[in-house]
Amino acid sequence: MTQAMARFERIFKTYIMKTRKTTTSQNWMKRISFITFAVSLFIGTSAVQAQNEERIVSGVVNSVDGPIMGATVVLKGTTIAIPTNASGEFVFPKPLKEKDVLVVSYLGYENVEVTIGAETTYVEPIFKDNPIVIYGALRVLDASEATKNNP
Repeated sequence: MTQAMARFERIFKTYIMKTRKTTTSQNWMKRISFITFAVSLFIGTSAVQAQNEERIVSGVVNSVDGPIMGATVVLKGTTIAIPTNASGEFVFPKPLKEKDVLVVSYLGYENVEVTIGAETTYVEPIFKDNPIVIYGALRVLDASEATKNNP
């Protein structure tokens, strides 16, 4: 039994010696390499996330007279749209990226385009008054002419 124990100790010591041949400086190099790799991976993915970050955008559509109910907010180049509520408020149904353009329209006003910035989550487009001039002519008819045209 002692010979078996001696043999086991010799094999075990040889195994330990073979597996622990790395020096302390090699261990530190491995740790530094791993930490550098992990940090560069983290920085690379966060930069890509920042570029492609999508956000929910909301806002209020106003004119000089106050909020506009029923204005249409459309993502330019798509058919995705949403109307404003009674207070002129909206929450766009699709998350938007930087440089997306919202087109806000309402009858009687010129369209307003709003470009989404890097950190835009709230927009407040304002319609400016666009005076409309109507030209026409008025002719006064007497009673006999009016009955000729309208039997």
